[in-house]
Amino acid sequence: MNKLFLILCMLPSLALGLTSQEETIKANVKYLEKQGLPAPGSGIQLVDIKELGMPEWMLQKSKEQDKKFNELGYINESSDRAYELLHFEQVIEKSKPFTEKMHQPHESHLRPNKNELIMSYEYRGVPLQLVKQYLGIAPTGTYLTEPKMGWTGAVEFFKTDFGACAYTENDLSHGGVRIAKDKVTYLINEKITTSFIRGNESTGYLYKISWYEAKLIHELECANQEYSKDLFNSTVEFAKLIDNSII
Repeated sequence: MNKLFLILCMLPSLALGLTSQEETIKANVKYLEKQGLPAPGSGIQLVDIKELGMPEWMLQKSKEQDKKFNELGYINESSDRAYELLHFEQVIEKSKPFTEKMHQPHESHLRPNKNELIMSYEYRGVPLQLVKQYLGIAPTGTYLTEPKMGWTGAVEFFKTDFGACAYTENDLSHGGVRIAKDKVTYLINEKITTSFIRGNESTGYLYKISWYEAKLIHELECANQEYSKDLFNSTVEFAKLIDNSII
């Protein structure tokens, strides 16, 4: 249940110096193939952890984190993401001087509503009736100009009864992912799932669930100041609700 078991490659934003998006995509694919990384459109690949191409020190760290998780039920390390989610309203206030100057569709600022974000595919996201307080949505992935203009992913921020959360979705048509098969479960509606819990009393605890489909990657992160198995179970059940609403 650690995050050293996955390689995800998504197309980056348009590179400078290339005359078309098609050339950019071809160049990115060639680079990824040369590095032995999953190319756009390669989908989900379950492999042995050694096939992820990680250096020995990362494999060793993965083993150490697995040991910590088995002993405690979580990885006892600081989580910057947990702290960020627990204080996200402060993050919004600090970023206002910059985001207030951003108005273009391709800019990566936080928007208050889903309909203000242009997507390159049909994005549904989290049903508003499931959340306690909606905080906003920001783009992720790549801003495409063709064949359909828009972003290839988005992340929504909101509060629930059990924590401060973020739901991220990416269109896998423009990416590929390799996952260590011994880390996979099928917690979310029998779909390929990975999960981990990391944190401490200082930063709070991050409960993270990722699940995968042929063309979509879903990720739910929920932070709480406390650790408990019940909070993890609540995160799992919420992920199932999101998934059911998307089907």
